[in-house]
Amino acid sequence: MAIHIPDRSASSADVRRFITDVLVSDYDAEPDFASETASAWRIGRGTELHDANQRYFVDIFGVEIGVCLYRSVLNAREKQRQNSRTGILFKWAHLSVPILAIWNFYKSQWGRSSLPRSLFASAARFC
Repeated sequence: MAIHIPDRSASSADVRRFITDVLVSDYDAEPDFASETASAWRIGRGTELHDANQRYFVDIFGVEIGVCLYRSVLNAREKQRQNSRTGILFKWAHLSVPILAIWNFYKSQWGRSSLPRSLFASAARFC
């Protein structure tokens, strides 16, 4: 299930809710356990969640839970980036580069004037 990572301006309560939701939905944790675990995140806001490294999560939640939460945060950030305008633009630009490269190669090898006239004639019938 895709859980949206809180914004950088999110409150610590929003971050705890995110952690609880991740533990319940991604790791099948009991809601009470997930809520209790999330309470270890005391005052950090969304900025700290986005900027935290794996060691930070391990220090707060322990090795097992910390590593899992860190990976979930990385995945959520990546999905958020992919769904942003920049991510969508990058994806389409990435897909169009091979098409443009093939087109440029085709144009440089054969050029428009050296194409057989029958090809243009058959294309004109469809237009």
